[in-house]
Amino acid sequence: MIKKLCNALMACVAMVIVTFSLLIAQANPTFLQSNLLSKRLFAYSLLNNFSNVIIGVLLILIGYQIKGNIKLIKKYVYIYVVNLLIFIGLFLWTRSFTIQNLYDAVLPITRNTYPIVLGAISALLIKDKLKNWFKKYRFPVILSGYAIVFALPSIFNKDIFGIGNGNNAITAFLLVTLGIVFSNVEVDKLHIDKKVITLMSISVMLNITLALSMPFISWRIRGDFSTAYRFNVLTSISVVAMSIVIFTVGQKLKTNIKISEYIGLLLLLVYSNNFIIEKIVNGSISLKVLLFKSCIVSIIVVVLGWLLSKIDKRNLTLEERLLLNDDKSINLWAEI
Repeated sequence: MIKKLCNALMACVAMVIVTFSLLIAQANPTFLQSNLLSKRLFAYSLLNNFSNVIIGVLLILIGYQIKGNIKLIKKYVYIYVVNLLIFIGLFLWTRSFTIQNLYDAVLPITRNTYPIVLGAISALLIKDKLKNWFKKYRFPVILSGYAIVFALPSIFNKDIFGIGNGNNAITAFLLVTLGIVFSNVEVDKLHIDKKVITLMSISVMLNITLALSMPFISWRIRGDFSTAYRFNVLTSISVVAMSIVIFTVGQKLKTNIKISEYIGLLLLLVYSNNFIIEKIVNGSISLKVLLFKSCIVSIIVVVLGWLLSKIDKRNLTLEERLLLNDDKSINLWAEI
């Protein structure tokens, strides 16, 4: 019981961190606008980095835990309906929207409204095929391929794969498939020697060092913060590496964090839908107010996720009863 409460608390804190980082970026307070170094700037850089690490861990967990099948299309429909309801609710609250916002809500795929949700579900739809395909290759070889894909853009600052800052379907697809790769091996039984521990430690320290030092490096070289958050994106090799480390350590320690499908997808919806963040901020620049709103958003995500799970289970039970009745009808006719 205590372990479940600790896991739930960790999940809630993670959601608050992600939401708080997004709200600060949207509010764009004074310390982000000025070209002056400050403690708040360094703290935000670290917060922003950790929020992307959390999303990386979430996507890997989605690929690792959630069963993939064609029924996931139904879950996307639920997310679509919830996004429409959120759009209506935010409009009634703020009394403002543009025609582009309406198009984004009604036509999310063509308008690329919440691409990370689409990328995650797309990977899960073909999870079984991907699992069989990944079995043909050794685990270290696959990880090396992922390292190349994420390292080259990070090192040369050239997005040769077109994956941008990570808020797109391709990045979500890649990280969910990475979770599928881990589902092919027993992570908690993987042999981790001193070399691996050293590499994992270096990855974590490098990520934290980059998050804290890049604002100063950017200010020192360029005189501004144009490259201050270069490694604070979901496609950064340092962010992906730290996500893998946290995921692996969590599995080795057997924390058994079970993510709800809908809570995870709703958090991705908030993360990738700029309209939601923009309307939640609604002109607020006070950090205390933004933190309070982050807590409220996290609670709403949990409640909505719980409600969708209940609705989904009821529909599944109804479908099973209908199938059972159909079988009985067929057997009855067979006896006649």
